[in-house]
Amino acid sequence: MLVVLTSRIEYDRNNKPAAKHSLDAGAAWENLALEGYSRSIVVHAMEGFQPEKLRENFKIPDVYHIEIVIAIGKPAPVDTLPDKYQSIEKPKERKPLSDILHEDEFIFN
Repeated sequence: MLVVLTSRIEYDRNNKPAAKHSLDAGAAWENLALEGYSRSIVVHAMEGFQPEKLRENFKIPDVYHIEIVIAIGKPAPVDTLPDKYQSIEKPKERKPLSDILHEDEFIFN
């Protein structure tokens, strides 16, 4: 299944800008991903889509920002992938916390 995640850029109640709309959508995406993981379902966010085509095809009003497209499905065995992808189909290494947590100042790495 493919899901188009959108966020409303204005509040329904007063049509004023909803400055944190993408943050709310991100929280929803994270909860969906965690729930999928807990059920052994693959939930994968994707970029590289054409937002204007999605907007046109699904008649998404301009008051909604198209955030990401999410693929949801059951995992297939690794050996069904082309050979060049089988070796990279494993959990990715994460940066150590010491590279991303800093005290007192912003440090760009």
